[in-house]
Amino acid sequence: MTTRFRPRRAWRALLATAAVLFLASTADAQRLKVGLPLKDLQAAALRDSNDAVAHYNVGLGFWSAKKYDEAQAALEAALELDPRLAPAHIALAYLPYARRGKLWEEVLLGTVPEEWRKPMEESDHHYRAAFLIDPLVDMRIVAAVTPGKALAFEMLPEYAKVYDLLFRGFDEFQEGKYEAALGRFNNLMRELGWDTHQRDAPNSIFWMRGLAFGQLRRWEEAKQDFTVLLTRAQEREAGDSLTHIPLRTNEYRYVLAYLDHRAGNLPGAARLYSEAVEADIGLYMGHVQLAAIHEAQGRVPEAITERRAAINANPDDATLVRDLGLTLGKAGRLEEALVPLNEAAERLPRDPTAQLYLGLVHFDLQHHAEARAALERFLALAPARMERQITLARAKLAEIP
Repeated sequence: MTTRFRPRRAWRALLATAAVLFLASTADAQRLKVGLPLKDLQAAALRDSNDAVAHYNVGLGFWSAKKYDEAQAALEAALELDPRLAPAHIALAYLPYARRGKLWEEVLLGTVPEEWRKPMEESDHHYRAAFLIDPLVDMRIVAAVTPGKALAFEMLPEYAKVYDLLFRGFDEFQEGKYEAALGRFNNLMRELGWDTHQRDAPNSIFWMRGLAFGQLRRWEEAKQDFTVLLTRAQEREAGDSLTHIPLRTNEYRYVLAYLDHRAGNLPGAARLYSEAVEADIGLYMGHVQLAAIHEAQGRVPEAITERRAAINANPDDATLVRDLGLTLGKAGRLEEALVPLNEAAERLPRDPTAQLYLGLVHFDLQHHAEARAALERFLALAPARMERQITLARAKLAEIP
């Protein structure tokens, strides 16, 4: 397209046309493609039963076979082993859309049936969790449940142009084609005049374009789009949108902090993380990120303070207790480290990492029997992919008298 539209009027008219074509689609959601047969994925999870990633892969295998109850169970098993496995959160966020194809239109139109509102609340919870754990989480799973291109878009050339303008960028993003998606989003901004009239653009464009910039490591441009989202959220500005974004105001601030963090602007990131946790005492990942920054800069007491704050914000996640023990151990405060590490090992009986850290601390304290027990337990639990840690544990065991 080469003709620029008058922003507000053109956007509403174009969206109305697109909605009619989109909702007229009878195409099924795209089928999830998994590289290995389900039986092979199950065998791998059986061999490495404590590997969260293996259970996640089984979940995808069941999803591919359209066995959604089994897929959910496997994905939840993955999160039980690793509560911070962001791809599993994203998968659970979109699993309801696989179960019920109509959800796409029902969410956008605000007509979600009563019996599906709780699953959608859980979906939104998993979506937010994924982006707090890793704002650049791989979202290609979304392509598995996105409705296929409506046949109506093929009826006339003008309809095809509507699809290319409004929807193809989203599809390309979900396929991991970030450069192509970014080009589509920028073209959409130009064609509808949103590059000069940003207030008319829907939130979803800034959200998806900001994520595309982030995936391409174009941090400053990503920050510009998320700054728009934060400002709008603070102003409680509502508007039309092409996709559902369940993040809240303070979570946009957190994403901005993360972008500064990834760009190497640690003072800016620390300031924004601090603002985020002050605004939401339950934002435990803000404390986790602040602890990482303090550790990187050698400020051990501050890092420990943030580790404890993360535990207070999310006491149900024992991996945070394990992280506190690791930070204390790295700081040479070995006796102190034993307390959280013993707690983590007790609360996470299938977590090899907790046993490894506990064994290493006991080893350094020359607690030979305790070190041997913990390291042997680690070797019994560790999945094959922890090859480097397995080698380390065996070497330490060989040194124990």
